[in-house]
Amino acid sequence: TLEGNYWSDRGRRNKYLIDGDANSVDLYPLKNPTVLPDDNYPLKTNHSSIPSIFSLFILVIIAKRKRNNHKMHKTS
Repeated sequence: TLEGNYWSDRGRRNKYLIDGDANSVDLYPLKNPTVLPDDNYPLKTNHSSIPSIFSLFILVIIAKRKRNNHKMHKTS
């Protein structure tokens, strides 16, 4: 994704040397922090997926019933 982390002390550097013994480098530090929505932010829902999920649910129920009916007829 070519996206790293945000470092408040990054300055103008194109890569960020991470403190520690591992000698790690963030090659793609972000210029700005990521802003996450707060709890009051309305989540966007793709309502077009609801009929698809409902249809899949119905198909699973039908398939299970057919399988159970098939098993019942085999044992009788």
